[in-house]
Amino acid sequence: MNVSDFLPTARRELLHTAQLRRLGLPDRAIAARVRGGELVRLRPGYFVGAALWESLFPEQRHTLVLLAAQRAAAGPLAFSHRSAAVLHDLPVWSAWLGQRSPDVRRAQTTVARRARGGVNQVMARHVAALPPCDLTEVHGFAVTTAERTLLDLARGDEFSVALAAADAFLVRAVERSRDGRGSGGHGRNQYGGDGYGGDGYGGDAHREALAAWRSRALESVARQSGNPGVRAQRALVALADSRAESPLETLSRLRFLQLGVAVDIQVPVMAESGGALRLDFVLTGLGVWGECDGKAKYTDASMRRERTPEEVVYAEKRRHDWVAGTTGMRCIRWGVREVVTRDRFAAHLRAHGIAVPGAPSRALGPAVAGFLAGLP
Repeated sequence: MNVSDFLPTARRELLHTAQLRRLGLPDRAIAARVRGGELVRLRPGYFVGAALWESLFPEQRHTLVLLAAQRAAAGPLAFSHRSAAVLHDLPVWSAWLGQRSPDVRRAQTTVARRARGGVNQVMARHVAALPPCDLTEVHGFAVTTAERTLLDLARGDEFSVALAAADAFLVRAVERSRDGRGSGGHGRNQYGGDGYGGDGYGGDAHREALAAWRSRALESVARQSGNPGVRAQRALVALADSRAESPLETLSRLRFLQLGVAVDIQVPVMAESGGALRLDFVLTGLGVWGECDGKAKYTDASMRRERTPEEVVYAEKRRHDWVAGTTGMRCIRWGVREVVTRDRFAAHLRAHGIAVPGAPSRALGPAVAGFLAGLP
């Protein structure tokens, strides 16, 4: 569920002290319900039912927090960083995506350099220049633009979080660039492998959307030269890719880059039906392809598309057998547990007979390699 779908519920269910009083609850009773676990206090004067709160995804919880912050504000707020990313529907709250997730109950804003920053229980204020071109409105909230948000995440959050958000943003950019026109032909992707033209997987739309974003992003980075985090911002611009289909694919790609294992992504092979299948990763020159699957692929009804878990498993087996038989490659698989750290993924690859250099390749330049080598 995206923010626009959830906002009507959020606006209806977020309660102010005055509303609770009108319902017959004096302040003492409100405090008792908070202590008793019936109400969740998001910030002074703003509450939500505990049953609803417990049923929500982190993005939905944070949306309630932002709505409470907006209603409580004495003046305009400019939401930024993860708060802005939530409003832009960018993935930043997967529990496994980063090792140090900020408090979902704390809104993140950016204030001008002349203003006071700081962190309290309900608000984190980042102090930075915020020109009008970096601000927009989303769902009635004043937020940093998606492109400024990505650069803020690169500078102030974990790189894996920023990269997943950047990939998701570029997927949309490619989709928009394809509307109303086609593109074709094969192209070389940034990892040295053959892209797949015509649909955003390395074709004209993919290259043009990447080039346009990188040009704008590098101009923004240049304006911040000398500030902390510029190396991370430049690395983000170099590594973001519109072909990633999930944060798990993004994190897997980051691990391959950190370990120096050359891969191509979203590689097409002929399907049994005559169409095309796409392989998440092909390990260059090793005769191996890789698939990263989250548990939700088999357990989440919305992802199964009305199929039973058994039907999903059977279809996946048929697909596996077809690809192995027609390409001669063998398959390795992994999920969240294997990629949460670089070392764990390296051990997983070695256990499957994959040689792991252990240091980033310099194919993308020494600056990016040096940055990747320094990541935790």
